[in-house]
Amino acid sequence: MMKDFFTFCMGTFCVSLLLVSCESDLVDPVIQENKQEFLVTKSMDCSTDTIYKDRKFFYEGNTYEYTETLVSDSVIHINNMEVEELLIKFEANPCLVTYMHYDGTFEYFDNQELFNSQVHGIVVRDSMLIQQRRNLGIEPYYTGHDWETLLPPQENKDGQIANLWLFDDHNYDDTYKRIDLINGGDNPKEVNKLKDLDLNDKVTSFVAYVFGRAVLFEMFEDSDFKDHSFSFTVYPGATTKIEGDFSFRLDQSDKYGKLAIPNLKECMVGNEGKLKDSWNDRISSVRLTLK
Repeated sequence: MMKDFFTFCMGTFCVSLLLVSCESDLVDPVIQENKQEFLVTKSMDCSTDTIYKDRKFFYEGNTYEYTETLVSDSVIHINNMEVEELLIKFEANPCLVTYMHYDGTFEYFDNQELFNSQVHGIVVRDSMLIQQRRNLGIEPYYTGHDWETLLPPQENKDGQIANLWLFDDHNYDDTYKRIDLINGGDNPKEVNKLKDLDLNDKVTSFVAYVFGRAVLFEMFEDSDFKDHSFSFTVYPGATTKIEGDFSFRLDQSDKYGKLAIPNLKECMVGNEGKLKDSWNDRISSVRLTLK
C-alpha cells in the first residue's frame, strides 16, 4: 500500500514556529530572549494568489531554514537548493520517520531504527524544556478553549495510561475506535492492522490523551508498522491542537495531556512539494509506547 507522497510538506500545517534545537543543551533561546513569548509565527506575505512562507525543520542534527513560494496552494519555488535536494532524498525514502516535537517543530529520521535510538533523549529533553517554561511562568500562544468541547471524554480508569481515539469523519465524528495503553498491559500497545477495527485508510480525525506519563504515539501508512510514519509525544499538562494555526497550552497542575487533529485533510503532504495530498485516509497501523 505504497502511496506516492512527499513527507516534507507535513510542515504545511500552515505555521512556522520558533524551534527547540536538536543540538540544544537545555538552554532554550526563547526563554533567554523573551519570557513573555512562546511561539513565533513567521512572516507570510501575500500578493494576489502568491504566498511566501518561512519554514524550518531538523535533520541529522542540523537546522534548515528556507522560504517557499506558493501559488494556488502549490509550492512553485524553494529558495534553498540544499533543502530542495533533501526533498528528493526524503521522497525516495519509504522508511522516513517524521517526528513532531512538543512545539510543533518537525524532525526527520532516515529509518525507524535511527529514530528509536534517539527518541528517548528527545522526550527527556523536551520534558525538561516544558518544565522550564512552567517554572518561569511563560504563557504560550493559544487560541482558546472552545474547540475542546468537541472532544471525546478522557477515560482515565482501570489503569489506563493513554487513550487514542480514531474517527472516520472530521471534528471527532461518526464511527470511532478507542485504543488504550494500560498500566501493566502490553507496552508498546500495537495495532498492526487497523483493518481489524474497520478503520484501515479511513481515519480523518483523532485525539490522543495521556494520564500522568509521557507517551509516544506512532502512526504508519501501511500495516505492520511499515512505510512512512508520523510520530509525536504527548506530555502531561500539555494541550496541543493542529488545525491551520498551531495551538499549544501548558497547564501548571493538570496531569492530563492531549493532542488533537480535527481534520487530517488539512495536514498536507505532497510530491516534490507540488502535488497536494493529505494524511486523510492513510493511517493503517498504530503504536503507543510509555516513555
